[in-house]
Amino acid sequence: MGFFERYTNSKLYHYVDQFFRVIITNLLAVVTIVFGLFFFGIGAAIIASTYLTKLIFEKYEGPVIGVFYNAVKRNLKTSIKITLLFTVILAILIFNTMFFFNSLELEFTWLGFIGFILMSLATFVSFNAYIHTLLLSTCYEQSKVFVLVKNGYVLTFGFFLRSIIFSLFSLGVLALVLWIPILGILVGVFLEAIVIYICFLKGYKKIPNFENRDDMVADSYIK
Repeated sequence: MGFFERYTNSKLYHYVDQFFRVIITNLLAVVTIVFGLFFFGIGAAIIASTYLTKLIFEKYEGPVIGVFYNAVKRNLKTSIKITLLFTVILAILIFNTMFFFNSLELEFTWLGFIGFILMSLATFVSFNAYIHTLLLSTCYEQSKVFVLVKNGYVLTFGFFLRSIIFSLFSLGVLALVLWIPILGILVGVFLEAIVIYICFLKGYKKIPNFENRDDMVADSYIK
């Protein structure tokens, strides 16, 4: 067996191949977000990149662009509805968070401090619920958006530790973006789908009667 054959059959080749496939996946997500003017593309991009990352980590070796396109096309409409709803929710929460933060800069009060903490926590909870709702919409396509949103919040508290890990990661990326913008963007773009897959999608196996719905959804994007 020649060197090339040994290399292509080695674990090193497998990991390098996975690495580049994940990079391509996240580049596709960035392109989708940009051409979708952020608002119209971000939800579908998160869904597509997370499921494609799942497939790559679970030994899928086929082309990635077609799978990504299928996932975006199927989930675009619902993801826009979910994004619209959570944009309103998060905008209100962030506004209130900044209001209490600015009031604390003028004068410290316990009411302002408690309000700031509660609004900050509610913002992170809602951001987690947004990701959960997007993923649930792929597994329960017939469910109404408000039912998906409710279950998104339920799962945020149900997977409390996973939600904390994801929130800390997101907060770290945000801090890195503010400190070194280009590095923060690169880290966020490359790792976001991986972290969502590990923290959220893999945890769904523990949901009663889930019955590997995510596997069926992922397989449907290949066809």
